[in-house]
Amino acid sequence: MSQSGQQEKRGKTKTFLARRDTENNVVGYYSSVIAQVEASDSAQLLGVGTGRYPVSAVLIARLAVDTKQQGNGLGSRLLVHALRGAVAISEHAGLEVVIVDALNTDAMAFYRRYGFASFADDPLRLFVTLKQITASL
Repeated sequence: MSQSGQQEKRGKTKTFLARRDTENNVVGYYSSVIAQVEASDSAQLLGVGTGRYPVSAVLIARLAVDTKQQGNGLGSRLLVHALRGAVAISEHAGLEVVIVDALNTDAMAFYRRYGFASFADDPLRLFVTLKQITASL
């Protein structure tokens, strides 16, 4: 998590921590950053004709749960928190998708359970539209 802390200090990302109440230890976290998807990728991403402008996005740069805490729903709660944050951002600025870069196929399967779909050219890079998020929250 030290890299996330450095990125936070530089203002490049915002990191949210999950702490254990009894010991105040960090048991999970996610970092997010404003991003964009280039126009050539956005048409395929959103299933529309060739876009002229980049698509605005939030990138969940990292989402991790302590191995001792995995399997208890903490990752899901962190993801939902991140998605709600994206919805809040969309109330003040244009935002069309949330993107994640899954570490491996297990992580990819986790995100797919929440409606994320893979980019055609990179199955470990996934997205979900704000319309999908608002419909499911």
